[in-house]
Amino acid sequence: MKDDEQSCQQKESHYRLIFDASQDGMIIIDGANDSIVEANPFFLHLIGRSLNEIKSKPFSQAGFMTDEKEALKFFCALPDKKTIHTRTIELLHKKGHRVSVECVSHSISIEDKSLIICNIRDITRRVKAEAEVEASRKIETENLYGVINALSNAVEIRDPYTTGHQYRVCDLSVAIAKEMDLPETTINAVRIAALLHDIGKLAVPSELLNKPSSLSPIEFALVETHSAAGAEILKPINFPWNIPLFVHQHHERLDGSGYPDGLKGAAISLEARIIGVADTMEAMCSHRPYRPAQTREEALHEISIHSGIKYDEQVVAACVRLFLEKSFKFPDTTALLN
Repeated sequence: MKDDEQSCQQKESHYRLIFDASQDGMIIIDGANDSIVEANPFFLHLIGRSLNEIKSKPFSQAGFMTDEKEALKFFCALPDKKTIHTRTIELLHKKGHRVSVECVSHSISIEDKSLIICNIRDITRRVKAEAEVEASRKIETENLYGVINALSNAVEIRDPYTTGHQYRVCDLSVAIAKEMDLPETTINAVRIAALLHDIGKLAVPSELLNKPSSLSPIEFALVETHSAAGAEILKPINFPWNIPLFVHQHHERLDGSGYPDGLKGAAISLEARIIGVADTMEAMCSHRPYRPAQTREEALHEISIHSGIKYDEQVVAACVRLFLEKSFKFPDTTALLN
């Protein structure tokens, strides 16, 4: 018996050493009344308090939780009292600053007593670094969209007959991508490519863009070069997606009747197929000096009869639903360049 008692004491001493020396915070809570039973030195250092200041107090009222209700819900509402829960929370240091921690919490039973064991790791530096990266990414994104809008405006200044065209195509393209329930990253790619799909018109003689009558075959062939020219203009920009490819392909058609490469079917990117339908719809619904605007119904009929032939069936179906079932309307872009 004496040997067993000494062995138990020795084990308890070892566990205590591990508990006290741990470089992660550890706290033990009474599952019956939510009071703090024990806390190791590292945890006390994180909150800037002594054990006497927090012991026997309900953990949610011990002064170191920034969100008492959420803390109570997290630590004490473990469904089966054995579940391990991991969460990032904030602790409040006695001096007032906040400490971001990752907390792993689970329950154990010792002699019919329920205890909640919490292992707490300081991740303040990591959270701060992530916030700085996110802030930097936000600035980069804002700068990127600033450049994109400037380029888009430059095209529309040179081609006053299509003022607002790229913005309206962008609006419909994004709506189609969302209607198709595509991933957010694909939606963002579509948004940028649609805003820039006609950037290649900067390389087309302005007298052709502004011509108030129909183009001759030779003139139309020159205008058709804008897809490839746009891709070349955009290649030096480090986009998160292959925007030059989508711009290059936005006039390609499933049956190979498009330009500049006569691509067919799956060789055409989904992003380009979406922009192609949106571009066609917007162009047909807009007035040009050499022809009147078509009605919404006429434009929808045009893309519908070529669904699966020139245009992607799913893209066309999404576009039709937007107009007929969800009351989609092109945005008013008259003030964009004023």
